[in-house]
Amino acid sequence: MAIDSALQARLKPYEREIEYCSYCPKLCRFACPVALITCSEVSTPTGKMTILKLARDGAIEFDTEVAELIYQCSGCLASKTYCEHQIEVIGAFEAGRAFAVDKGIAPKRVQEFGERWQKKANPYGDDLAEKIKKLAPNHLAKKNILLFTGCTMPHFFPERIEKLVKILEKFELDFQIFDGERTCCGYPLYTSGHWKIYEEQKKWLSEKITGYDLILSPC
Repeated sequence: MAIDSALQARLKPYEREIEYCSYCPKLCRFACPVALITCSEVSTPTGKMTILKLARDGAIEFDTEVAELIYQCSGCLASKTYCEHQIEVIGAFEAGRAFAVDKGIAPKRVQEFGERWQKKANPYGDDLAEKIKKLAPNHLAKKNILLFTGCTMPHFFPERIEKLVKILEKFELDFQIFDGERTCCGYPLYTSGHWKIYEEQKKWLSEKITGYDLILSPC
């Protein structure tokens, strides 16, 4: 089987992690919540890293089955606690996910997530800009202090944003709340493998939040 140079390029920054994990006696086996749920050896960090190594080396094809497997990680880093070499596996998995998205073989739910994000510029499909404006209507003008809520807080915990605004007002801080439609840091895009959309969001957001003396974020 031919070696995929694109896959090798994606995984090159994680050569140490892949090699160490592939030959490890699974010291983290019982620390992985995914492996405990699936009761599958291939779902362990060692199992997934070995599959990545085999795909990287051209021994197996990086297909939809492999793609599905590397999404079976929550990124909790619990396996690192039991690792003699303090290996973090999530970086290699995220690189593999990016390859799967680029190749068009990522799970359907992942592809749909990317489409949903591009419509509303957040993971939840909400009109967060309107919601944020209602939470702090008196703090929309340009100031030197920026309150960047992110997307998760206004979606799940808008009442916490309201309380934070009141605290900042009590301290008499003159601040602006970020009410842009793309009020997501982009990390959900990165960890799901949508790196191209992530790079676009990162560039756009970095330009928008540059120039402030202080940025506060409860996200």
